[in-house]
Amino acid sequence: MLQHLLKRGAQIAKTYLFFWLKERAEKMLGRDKEAQAELDKAEVKIDNLNEVANTRDQKGVVEDLRTTLRMIRAQLGGSYSGVSNKAMVLSMASVLYFIMPIDMVPDFIPMSGLIDDLGLLVWLGATINSELDKFVEWERVTHKNDHIEEVEVVANKLEGNDRFGERATVK
Repeated sequence: MLQHLLKRGAQIAKTYLFFWLKERAEKMLGRDKEAQAELDKAEVKIDNLNEVANTRDQKGVVEDLRTTLRMIRAQLGGSYSGVSNKAMVLSMASVLYFIMPIDMVPDFIPMSGLIDDLGLLVWLGATINSELDKFVEWERVTHKNDHIEEVEVVANKLEGNDRFGERATVK
């Protein structure tokens, strides 16, 4: 199934529509508020997609998309800088395709419309796999450090020495 989706995604990535979306994504990445708004739309659609994803492969695609959105947000927010410009543009263009109500096969056609979306997302995951892996590792280390920092904050509070001020609640 994934091979079929990968092939379909590669076909979509060669279309004029996707070429146009890449141009739009490149411009949008310089306008953080607009990009963030599109990422928010994708989050909503992911929740809907997650409800119909019923195989392990489909759930994996959904999780890769969630990771991709976190990666884009981290790069745009300046907390992460390990994503190449090409990967950012492909990722954002794929997000734009994903949230489009009408694409190669419209999403209102049950499951058929999602096949194109899943195909492009499988292709994206395969294309930027190493960048996603680096980001996930960065997240793991960062969250590990967040946990250590949180423990230090609690210890300092217990000692009556809140040196972090308002930053005492770490995400």
